[in-house]
Amino acid sequence: MFKLLGGLKDYLKWQDIVTDNAVFRLHNLFTTVLLLTCSLIITATQYVGNPIQCIVGKGLPAHAINTYCWITSTFTMPDAYLREVGSQVAHPGVDNDYGEEDHKKYYTYYQWVCFVLFFQALLCYLPKYIWDAVEGGLMRSIVMGMNIGMCREEDKCNKKKVLIDYLLRHVRVRIGTGSA
Repeated sequence: MFKLLGGLKDYLKWQDIVTDNAVFRLHNLFTTVLLLTCSLIITATQYVGNPIQCIVGKGLPAHAINTYCWITSTFTMPDAYLREVGSQVAHPGVDNDYGEEDHKKYYTYYQWVCFVLFFQALLCYLPKYIWDAVEGGLMRSIVMGMNIGMCREEDKCNKKKVLIDYLLRHVRVRIGTGSA
């Protein structure tokens, strides 16, 4: 399990220069990691168990039958919930259909849960990806190491002068041309 989730340490590392707010980071980090983790847990059958287990007769390959059951869906008989377990039915909702197709209630949602969780995680990460692509490290370039408290005053003054000159030159050009 550690190998599956070990790559998240680079994603969750501390950023010394923050270019977004706390809500955006919480949504981006926590929600994305939570959804990916849930998707991985659901799909990692060797850690969690089989996603579904069908009743298999002797001489049939259990893995093939379970895969078939998982792909095709399962059903219950709603009136079988009202019967006594052990004498009338084997399990609540499990009964022979006796050719009554209209009474079956099908369950097919479980096949798509892992894919939907993964897709939601991608959608939660997409705004950060777009923001990082558009921002392109501009804040890191502008800060120029001034977020480090221990540096000589002369170096700090030189960096401030370069930053102010840069901002004045580029802000004046944009204001002068009328574009923001």
